[in-house]
Amino acid sequence: MHGSFVKDIALVLGVAALIGSAFFRFRLPSILGYLTAGLIIGPYIPIPLFADPHRVESLSEFGVILVMFAVGLEFSIEKFFRVLPTAGVTAALEISGMFLVGLTIGYFLGWSTAQSIFLGGALAISSTMIVSKVFEDQRPTQGTRDHVFGVLVIQDMVAILLLTVFGTFAVSKEISLDSLAPTLAKMVFVVTSLTLLGLFVIPRFVKHIVAQNNSEVLIVVATGLCFTVALVMKSLGYSVALGAFLAGVLVSESGESHRVESILKPLKDVFVAIFFVSVGMTVDPLIAIEVLPQSVLISVAVVVSQFLLVFIGSVLSGSGLSRSLCSSISLGQIGEFSFIIAAIGFGAGMVTKEFQAIVVSVAILTSLSTLVLWNRSEFIVSNISKKLPESFRIAVGFYETWFRRMRDFSAREGRFFGVPKKVIFGLLFDLVLLILIPPLFLKFLPATLSHMGIAEGTVVSQVVLIAALGAVLAPIIYGFVIMSSALIARLSQAAFSGDIDGSRSVSSVQRLFNLTIWTILGLMVAFPLLASIRPFINNTIYTVLVLLTIPTIFYRLWRSAGKVAFECEAGSEKLISMIKRQTMIRSKASVESTPPSLPGFDNLVSISMNNNNLSGKTIAELNVRKLTGATIVSILRDGNLMIFPNHLEEVHVGDTLHLSGDEMAIESCREMFR
Repeated sequence: MHGSFVKDIALVLGVAALIGSAFFRFRLPSILGYLTAGLIIGPYIPIPLFADPHRVESLSEFGVILVMFAVGLEFSIEKFFRVLPTAGVTAALEISGMFLVGLTIGYFLGWSTAQSIFLGGALAISSTMIVSKVFEDQRPTQGTRDHVFGVLVIQDMVAILLLTVFGTFAVSKEISLDSLAPTLAKMVFVVTSLTLLGLFVIPRFVKHIVAQNNSEVLIVVATGLCFTVALVMKSLGYSVALGAFLAGVLVSESGESHRVESILKPLKDVFVAIFFVSVGMTVDPLIAIEVLPQSVLISVAVVVSQFLLVFIGSVLSGSGLSRSLCSSISLGQIGEFSFIIAAIGFGAGMVTKEFQAIVVSVAILTSLSTLVLWNRSEFIVSNISKKLPESFRIAVGFYETWFRRMRDFSAREGRFFGVPKKVIFGLLFDLVLLILIPPLFLKFLPATLSHMGIAEGTVVSQVVLIAALGAVLAPIIYGFVIMSSALIARLSQAAFSGDIDGSRSVSSVQRLFNLTIWTILGLMVAFPLLASIRPFINNTIYTVLVLLTIPTIFYRLWRSAGKVAFECEAGSEKLISMIKRQTMIRSKASVESTPPSLPGFDNLVSISMNNNNLSGKTIAELNVRKLTGATIVSILRDGNLMIFPNHLEEVHVGDTLHLSGDEMAIESCREMFR
């Protein structure tokens, strides 16, 4: 028995090392090498290298536990709330949108409800490992890196919740809504209780161990805590992954997570390799080839959908055009959590072997596409930026400036964008009700209708269900609208802070701002709501709802860019004439002392570009926002004004730059361009 284990470990790590090093030589992710190694030593390829799948699977569970522990170590409650305002919008739209895409694809392919739901979960989470790899090979700007990893932090949190939900399904062997709500409520109670209890003990204990400056004791204590909390959660009926993550969070709160992470990394890497090898061993190459058309279809859907959803979420949350495009390219794949979700479903018999093969194939294809696209990211971003309509590019500039002003306002007020907690919790409560009530309603009402003589599954039954559901949701929707209006009013105060004068141009800017926030809220409700009711209504009704909902919201989003163009005519033309008049009629000193202003922005300051060393450099190369904190709103050159210039636009001596920012940022810019 012991000899067999030694043989299995030797085969797994030996073949993984050879294949992984070969993949590394060709600058491919080592994960793909480990999956390939699993195919080689698995039971499906007639090569005289065979490891026992059951023993390797048992070892691979260590990999899952250590990965989740490492995710917890990187998680910070303070960091989570810091990235939530911007990355939270992107992550919410991406996760809910991709879940809906997976669910729809599953039904389109004729899969069962359970398998479609598992596909939605598998497609909703991107790969932290792949993203880290591509960022190591070609490092992005710090702003892009912070935004992408902020999205990944939130994705990891949602992945933990998904693993718990799918684990509940796996225990009951069915999609049971009856037990889901009490299970989640119990889980929240257990996790909250253990977290509060652990915060009094574990961080102090870890600090005490670190103070001894003994790496050997520290790694034993850290892994011991990891597996102990994982075992506690398993004994309470939850996944070991949730326990390992919780242990990582508790250790992270000690402030010594970097020490633990550095000494844990070699051990984690070994068992992560075993985990991915075990995943590769479950894939039958013949089945993978058989389902290749489906894998390619899903891969294309993942890349395209991720790009659009992340781009829209990033733009609407004020990340800017270049950062939004780079984030969209880097997050276009599925990864390690997808394998765990597929393994849970397969172990419970809720998904087929073909499903596992598809998930692995999609992970490989999307990982390769991410590498290719990221290596061409500068070319892609440059070409898309040039081809986007002028009105859309200007709208992106508005969003970016608004969110920057809201963040500054939030920092001054010490509150989330100055929004009262009751508004935030009220919105979240209404959102949860809008997501949970429809599936419960649609599950139990058909039986009542059948007693009334309306046959279940007919079009009449579906129409009655939708009408009754609308009546039930009406007061909740009304409350959501009231809370949303309060939220928008508070955000408007933060975004415009004092430059509202009641003029027509100001009101049009506010209407554009309100439309943008309504679009964000509409998408955040529409995606999960449509996903929750999908299993209970027929394809015709569902298609009608999707065509009425999603295109309408995106049409309003497109109209928002048109509104910006209208604003440029109604309000920004006034700005242009002011800038030209002040710049051309008055002296340069007068221009700088009497700057133009634009509603929704800080008072713009005009400075002259007189630094020969910077002449000819693009806005991206100057990186003004990162270095000084100011934003270049427009450039006046030879009597021509460029509103929100492209990041590839060059700056030359003699240009007049119109900047938005605080006094310190503006003064830094003066020194930079002097």
